[in-house]
Amino acid sequence: MKRFFGRVCLLWVLVCACVQAHELQEHKLQMVLRDDRHLIMSLWLDIPNAMRKTLEPSLSSAAFEMKYSAMPLPLFEKAWGQCISVWREQWQLKNSAGAAISSPDWRWPDGAALQNQIKLQMMANVTGTAHAHAELTVIAGEVVSNSILQSARLQMPTSWKPLMVVSYKPSQQWTPSSEKPVLLKF
Repeated sequence: MKRFFGRVCLLWVLVCACVQAHELQEHKLQMVLRDDRHLIMSLWLDIPNAMRKTLEPSLSSAAFEMKYSAMPLPLFEKAWGQCISVWREQWQLKNSAGAAISSPDWRWPDGAALQNQIKLQMMANVTGTAHAHAELTVIAGEVVSNSILQSARLQMPTSWKPLMVVSYKPSQQWTPSSEKPVLLKF
């Protein structure tokens, strides 16, 4: 009977762990190779937490939120710019020959919008209405390589990790002007 009860408890723990794991929002980088040289990227990132890990790793999330939400906007924007500079330095993308590919043109949120996001997160934490998962921001970016890309090596900022990287080259085709169905290959 004890063995049966132990197995039931173990099964329950595993089911709960699977449910929680399914709900986790993870940082993700999607890289799509277009036209053999053009990489289009989408990055899903908890920016406030990555910013904290970059600029103030010794601060707790709550202390970071309090400090940076109360900061005058010009100082916040300066800190945000420093964070982006660190991320640019840590980002390295090299082609198969080891040559560096230029840094992506990321479209980061502006400082005022990011500071407002941190303020809202802090208020939600204080009032107890915060969601269990941080809101991920989608950042678009792109880069064009001087050479054809068949493979590449990526080194990214440590504050983004763990990071799920999805990379692929899509199959493209024009649809005919006729009403015939288009065959899709996966």
